[in-house]
Amino acid sequence: MKKYMAAGIVFIGIFVMVLFVGSGFSRRTDVVLTGFSISEDGSVMTLEAGPAGSMGYIRDMTAKRSGSAVYCSFYTAFGGPNSRIGAEDQFELEVDDSCTEIYFDRGEGEAALVLQKDKVTDGWVQKTGKEI
Repeated sequence: MKKYMAAGIVFIGIFVMVLFVGSGFSRRTDVVLTGFSISEDGSVMTLEAGPAGSMGYIRDMTAKRSGSAVYCSFYTAFGGPNSRIGAEDQFELEVDDSCTEIYFDRGEGEAALVLQKDKVTDGWVQKTGKEI
């Protein structure tokens, strides 16, 4: 009987760990840009982002370049729906002169334009993007 109890406890422990760690690999598609800044030399942009709703946190961002656009995907924090483990709200993004648009992943192959470089002033302008 003790053998079965020990095996059950180990199984439950593994199950809880998979849920705990596995939640941190879920992609968030409800992220909004709350602010941004550019380094002095213009090579690094710091994005301030958070979930559109009141629940959950972001822990990581990945960026992929496609021509003059950068597509950003965000991932949930570890530990469950409202856990702060590993949470971040600022993410650095390398940009160069040829980069003119930044998009946030909205899931199912869709992306929302959140920042665009102004052709006249050469500065970045925040866009509203697709409503969530």
